[in-house]
Amino acid sequence: LAQFKAQLLNNKVTVTWRTEEQEPNTFFYLERSADARQYETIFTRPATAGPAAEYEWIDNAPLRSISHYRLRIVEQGRTTYSRTVRVDAGAREAVTSLYVNGEQLHISLGQNVNGRIMATIVNSGGTVVQQNNLQASGANTTLQVPLSGLPAGQYFLRMALPDGKTEVRSFSKGR
Repeated sequence: LAQFKAQLLNNKVTVTWRTEEQEPNTFFYLERSADARQYETIFTRPATAGPAAEYEWIDNAPLRSISHYRLRIVEQGRTTYSRTVRVDAGAREAVTSLYVNGEQLHISLGQNVNGRIMATIVNSGGTVVQQNNLQASGANTTLQVPLSGLPAGQYFLRMALPDGKTEVRSFSKGR
């Protein structure tokens, strides 16, 4: 293994590696960990035949905090590991866009959010006017909340996420 890199760009982690010489029947297992102790395999591929090759894989749903990436290389029954690369995705926000279309509020989630979300709509006076239990299932999910019955005005959406964090966004409902 000549090179192994991982870097955050646009809320995704691009992992690249380069080899100079590969044995036949070599396999690469890209592994990720939150604690640098317990790893899970997130991508597997066989090596390209030939003396040298470059590889790339994009983690579209990186962990919301620190991720540790490493490459497990299995060739001819031998297992070796690359160095571990640490990527800090920071406190990225789950909601990537929010817009009203007719009587529906559309909420786009740009990262891997799985589980129940409590969506609470509060009017500009601070009164809770609606609550919805929503189910998110992975990255790039769009959720819809009905707004029928709400008068035109300025509102706040408070979302209690499955990981215990809360995000608040404002939106306007027209006539």
